[in-house]
Amino acid sequence: MRHANDQSNHALGRQDCLVATTCVWGLRHAFVCCTTQPLFLVVYACFVANVLEGLIIDLDHWRHFYLLMALVWGLMLSGNTTAEAASRSSGAAARARNR
Repeated sequence: MRHANDQSNHALGRQDCLVATTCVWGLRHAFVCCTTQPLFLVVYACFVANVLEGLIIDLDHWRHFYLLMALVWGLMLSGNTTAEAASRSSGAAARARNR
């Protein structure tokens, strides 16, 4: 027989998985040179500090927590690596010279 608490435990497990995935992928992305790396490092440090605080004490500002998580994912997905940016700009410059 299912209890009412089963649904909340499922949701909590998914949330913990999302937070852990964000921490791991964010740490991996922190060492990638990209155009948004300085901003990413600041946002990621704030996010990890909130996660660690949440492990010790309950989070009072949960809206900030989700905003920081969204910023971490957004910056991970939007950042071009410097090698990609250089190849794109050199390719565009070569096309412009050929015209």
